[in-house]
Parts: sequence; C-alpha cells; structure tokens
Amino acid sequence: MRRAQSFLSEDLDTLQEFCGEAGSSVKVQLCGPITLASTISLRRGERVISDEGALRDLVDAHREAVLRHLAEVRRRLPRAQLIVQIDEPAMDAALQGSLPTQSGWGRLMPLEEPLVRTWHTALAGAIAASDASPWLHSCAANWPLELARAAGYRCFSGDLSLLQESDDDALGTALEAGMMLAAGVVPTTAARIAAVTRPAGLVEPIRRTFARLGLGDGLLASSVVVTPTCGLGSSSWPAARKAMSLVREAARILSDQLQGVDD
Repeated sequence: MRRAQSFLSEDLDTLQEFCGEAGSSVKVQLCGPITLASTISLRRGERVISDEGALRDLVDAHREAVLRHLAEVRRRLPRAQLIVQIDEPAMDAALQGSLPTQSGWGRLMPLEEPLVRTWHTALAGAIAASDASPWLHSCAANWPLELARAAGYRCFSGDLSLLQESDDDALGTALEAGMMLAAGVVPTTAARIAAVTRPAGLVEPIRRTFARLGLGDGLLASSVVVTPTCGLGSSSWPAARKAMSLVREAARILSDQLQGVDD
C-alpha cells in the first residue's frame, strides 16, 4: 500500500509539473465502484460484488477515496477546471448477471439497477459538489445512458462503434437534457492507429449518429467531444501520441465541417 501511494504521489507531482498552471479542463480517470468490486476478492475467494454488505462498504469507501484524490489533484492544479471520469466497464455485466463466479461454473446474481443508480447518484453528486464535472465511461456494448443521465453525470463516454440503434431514444433524450457525449472514434491499438490514413473518416460515425437521431449541428457542436475509443494505458508512447494527434485532427475537421469550412 505504501508503494502504491508513493507511485500515485509521484504521478501527481508529474501532473503538477506539466499542468500546474493550466486554466483549462483537466480530466482524471478512476475505476468505478461496480467494476472495482468485480475485480477484488474476499478472503474466501469470491468477488466482493457477490457479498451485499462488503459491496456497500466498498461503495462508500470508494466515494470517499474519489473525493480525497480529487482534493489532492485540486491542490496541485488550483486553476484547472477538473473533470472526473468514472470507468465502469463491468457495470453492464453486473446488471445483466453475466459475471462468472470464482469457479467459473456459474454466474453471479445481477445487481438491481435502482440500487446501482442510487450509488452512482451519490458519487456523481459528491463530485459535482466538489466543483468538478462527473463523467461516466463504459466500453461495454450496452450503454447505461438512462442510468448516467438519472444519476447526474454530465457526460457519457463510450466507443461509438458499439452504440446500438436501440439506444437512440436514450441517447437523444440525454443529449437534449444537456448531457454531453465523449464519442470514442479514434482507435487505441497500434495496428489500427497506424491504419488510419484519412482522419476525416473518423468523424463520419458522429455525423451519421446525429443524422439518425434527427439532431441538428448546433447540438452536435455543443455536446460532442472527440476521444479515443478507450484508454491508452497499455499503448506505447508513439502509439498514444499518434492517437491523440488523430483526436485533435478529427476534432478540428468536425469543427470545420460544422462551420461550413471545406476540409
């Protein structure tokens, strides 16, 4: 634990060195409580998510840990507009009851959606009360859009290629209610990043999605952020730099298109 705290402190010191005077938005990411509970085991070997009491304790502890981390980041970046992204890739599996037991022979009971929504409402509210913007990310195929909107998250982040047409109504409702969309369109694997030869093609799925929803360019311009499809933590430095260059280029192209500037 001391070693982990030391590594985290070093990372925050580096963040302060490069971004300490930043007055723009700075985003930090943290594992969500449901995903965390699905990856930690109890002493008897089963996942924390399978024990109601342990799960509730973890959810409460997680919220406190998020706020403490946010306070540390804010101390180092006093002028930044902070965004806190909660990553919940395991949420869909937990809600659907498709998480395997420790033995692999069975499946854990699904969590109740109202209960998960209550926990995330408390988390998003605590982040917002700390003067930061709460975002929710999921790289699962079933986007928890209604849960994200009801819980008070200000942006949903996901791989746009996984969006299903059955989610159109939920996405349209969320966007019209003021929630933003961090549209993951830039690949994160080295081979797929290197294969991108036409950055303008990266924004086409965004334009098609909004056309399908019947939403205008004005809402698109005010509610969409271009991002990678998922995290870049396992990418090499050259691949990560290339991916972020593509993000910047795709965002510029999208902005030019919405302003009627030929690419």
